[in-house]
Amino acid sequence: MFTQASSYASTLWPELLAGEATIVDSGVTATSHYFHIARRARGRGLDKLSRRRVERLERVLLGQSQKVVADETRCSISTVASDVGGCLRALGLERKCSNVPALLVLMLHVLHGKAGRCEVRLQSQHREDGELRVLESPRPELALSDRLSEGELEVTAALVEGKSYRDIARQRQTSPRTVANQIGNVYRKLGVSGRLGLLCYLASAS
Repeated sequence: MFTQASSYASTLWPELLAGEATIVDSGVTATSHYFHIARRARGRGLDKLSRRRVERLERVLLGQSQKVVADETRCSISTVASDVGGCLRALGLERKCSNVPALLVLMLHVLHGKAGRCEVRLQSQHREDGELRVLESPRPELALSDRLSEGELEVTAALVEGKSYRDIARQRQTSPRTVANQIGNVYRKLGVSGRLGLLCYLASAS
């Protein structure tokens, strides 16, 4: 059973930043997004991420453009991109900002009080190699069924999963141009720009 999110973000986020825990797997099911989070063995954690790098990561995942973050923190766009990528790898995510997991964006919105009514489930599994925590949240894009056509909802779900236009086109047996047009329609209907803007919209509306 999913429950109302409260302190899970404020508990897990500092552990991840301090290298005391790491995301060992992330993905989606038909109904939810999930992280598998493991504690790091004592003495094997990463160095704690600097406040400057974390600030840039959080600002980008909360919806600010990399250009704005670069201007306001007096650095180059490439530095912001490098800091975001480095932070994601430190958390255990071999991802670029362009396909960051939706659940991480949701976690940051919860942490900063910018999320809507968010539901999560946090479970612990005890294994021989230590405790594994499973964090799940319902797929927020499913709530768009009354605003999007069936085709638009399908490409939106695939985009939220982190798939590229080419991957979505291959999955739907259509052209990348058709996918781009459908996603453009979704962005216009929701008043957002880009995948990260979509994730922020879903996090704040969830």
